[in-house]
Amino acid sequence: MRSAAVGHQCVECVNEGARGIRQPTTAFGGRQANVPLATYVLIAINVAMFVAQTVAPEFERQFFLWPNGVAHYDQYYRLLTSGFLHTGITHIAFNMIAPPMWTKQRKQQARDRMSKLMDDAGSLSTQENLWLLLAFTSMIGAETTPELHAAQPAATVVSKNGRAAAWVDRKLENDLVIKGLNQSALTFLMQAEYSTSEVDTDRVDRGFRIERVVKNLTDATRVGTPNAPLKLGDQLLITYRLNTRKLQNFVALEDALPAGVEVVNPNLALVGKFYQLPPPDPQDRLLGLSYSEMRDRSALLYFDTVDPGSGTYSILARATAAGTFRWPATQVAPMYDSRFSGLSPSSVCVVSAD
Repeated sequence: MRSAAVGHQCVECVNEGARGIRQPTTAFGGRQANVPLATYVLIAINVAMFVAQTVAPEFERQFFLWPNGVAHYDQYYRLLTSGFLHTGITHIAFNMIAPPMWTKQRKQQARDRMSKLMDDAGSLSTQENLWLLLAFTSMIGAETTPELHAAQPAATVVSKNGRAAAWVDRKLENDLVIKGLNQSALTFLMQAEYSTSEVDTDRVDRGFRIERVVKNLTDATRVGTPNAPLKLGDQLLITYRLNTRKLQNFVALEDALPAGVEVVNPNLALVGKFYQLPPPDPQDRLLGLSYSEMRDRSALLYFDTVDPGSGTYSILARATAAGTFRWPATQVAPMYDSRFSGLSPSSVCVVSAD
């Protein structure tokens, strides 16, 4: 016998009665465990993957979600392994830790609001992900934030609770000044896009330097200038020289060709079988092409890896229409890191029908 809240209880009687009580089960009929073993195993896998990608950058490149690798190289494992990779310590912390204050309803609200933020995001860099995390932090604590005062100029968009505002489609020709906002601490996020009305484009080096060299394989004296125009049918070897100081992964190069020039073959090895190519620079190395797209008005080249230093790749094109055409700048950038990019200067191409 043992003492109870009312009177005494027989231990054997209590145990016998407990055997007839239905035990809670999971959705699939299994017994509920006191220790969430599956959760701990998933956390351990995520942490191990994060340590591996931090220590060895090559590990992340091998298991990153690369659409071209899945579509063209049958690397379907990336669909699974990419789910265990994280962009930083904040990313993995938000995924692995769920404070007790986050009720199920609040988690769902946070997920919905984050999903709405990322609906229009095609490819986010690390910096853009950081901005989203800052916005997420602001949303979590929005309940205690006072409503914003009316400001001049008036905000273009104001949130339903009046605690967030946006000024969109504004030109930053002068200093950006907003008057009348609250005196308390505020969080600001700004995204800007540089544009110019100039037709000519100057060189832009942001971690990448790109040069475009055009060689006329039919007649080297015809270089496409007004004094030495190309002729219809001329075969052109277009060489792109890339220079970077750090290892770059999954790099895309796009050259919008002038209207009078079209791509014949982006396969350099095949071009070399039929044309006498100029000798390469000893200091340059040939870039390994992973994928290309042939279009009438543009050359699209993709490289898995661009090592530090100088590297080149060439394609074959042909002059197909007479006239004076503007040749836009060639642009190069890593597909998953917007911090780096490069532009070559634009030029003019003259094709003669004579």
